[in-house]
Amino acid sequence: MMRRVRPPRLCFLQTSRPFSTNRLEYRKKLVEPVPSKNNTITLSRAIDEYGVSQDDLKTLDFFMVRSPYEDGKEIKVFLEDKVIELGRRVRAGGRIEKASKNDLEKYRNRQNTRMAQQTKKSTWNEGDTVVIWQFCGNASIFAVKTIFAIKTGSASMLSEAIHSLVDTANSIVLYYGVHTARKQPSVDHPYGYENMRYVTSLVSGVGIFCLGAGVSVWHGATSAVFPHELIGSELQMAYLVLAGSALIDSIVLMKAMITASEQASKEKTTLWKYISEGKNPSVNVILMEDSCAVLGCVVAGVCMGLTQITGNHLFDASGSVIIGFMLGGVASFLMTQNSRFLIGKSIPQKQVLAIQDHLELHPAIKGVYDVKATYIGPEVVRLKAEIDIDGAVIGSAYLSELDGGVAYDEFIAAGEAKLPFKRRRQIDEYLTLHINGGIDHLGKEIDSIELSVKKAFPAVKHVDLEIL
Repeated sequence: MMRRVRPPRLCFLQTSRPFSTNRLEYRKKLVEPVPSKNNTITLSRAIDEYGVSQDDLKTLDFFMVRSPYEDGKEIKVFLEDKVIELGRRVRAGGRIEKASKNDLEKYRNRQNTRMAQQTKKSTWNEGDTVVIWQFCGNASIFAVKTIFAIKTGSASMLSEAIHSLVDTANSIVLYYGVHTARKQPSVDHPYGYENMRYVTSLVSGVGIFCLGAGVSVWHGATSAVFPHELIGSELQMAYLVLAGSALIDSIVLMKAMITASEQASKEKTTLWKYISEGKNPSVNVILMEDSCAVLGCVVAGVCMGLTQITGNHLFDASGSVIIGFMLGGVASFLMTQNSRFLIGKSIPQKQVLAIQDHLELHPAIKGVYDVKATYIGPEVVRLKAEIDIDGAVIGSAYLSELDGGVAYDEFIAAGEAKLPFKRRRQIDEYLTLHINGGIDHLGKEIDSIELSVKKAFPAVKHVDLEIL
């Protein structure tokens, strides 16, 4: 019968393999590693890697340890050398032909399943909805602008059509980023896909620069050298198209502005600071693009009107160039902003200091050093810090959980042993037992600290604390 037992104590001196041996080398050589006597593995690893079943494992003892995956949970583990021995007996019985120790596909599937179970599937938010609004608006605007750019022959109108085409393509790119960012973590991407928002926003900026800005400036310069006569009968409709386009872009812009304002108020910061920090790249791209789109409609309309009034084609050509430079400015802003996040941008130093203060308030921590907190996605932060633990606090907390009388009697009994080697052996055993218990208590304390940081700072999803 499988039964729960206490974890093994101080078995590191009994290891049967050199400490420096790399487990991966064993896997490459298709040789089963020889674990040290206190190595433990989970139920799923025992089944996948050593070819045993859950029924087979009922004959082995197990014990519960704190889960490294979920706060406040425990998982069942087995001694690995016992599982290896059991696997050999199972194979010798002919039930299976070979062990699956080196089956990496099973490892990947196991890890992916675990990550999927632990990660809550993200839902659509207002920032993601704005992307769909932008696509619908720009797709309809592009079709109408293209028709009247061909009819009027206006360079400014053609630049606006190109602008709307670029915005429509960018909406598709942004939607891909939003969709991918919602995927759950996997073996290949253990921290998830949140950074895909920054990647697609960067691609969007490059697209604006190359297609929007480049083509608009080139077309404006070409129109200045080789002018195209504007068809007056079509200009009135062109002005209406520009007005309608400006209206649609304004609606999408207001939607993005309201979303950004709400998110900025949640973070207790100003709208401009929220935009400049670029925490939500999808909303930022839409804000920049649609602001430029509304202003571009105004520029195109004014330049077309000046050309119609004066008969000077340079006004219309200059409108295309102005729109191109506007798009270039937006593209430069987006590329610079998203590049910083992809490189690894720190959260604001005010928040870093707040996290450091929070850690220092814990009674078991004497010092906090080398705090690094970086964005790995919008509103997703990874924290790393070196902490100096107060051993006296941990020891006192552990001893307070013990029955003082029992611990006292243990050492009195050891001291009363007649033979010196027996006294020393018993004292060593008691010291080993309580040192191991203190280390277990330290692990619980670290778990508690990590959980408190995540509660105090919800954006911090991953906490790595290293003990000095």
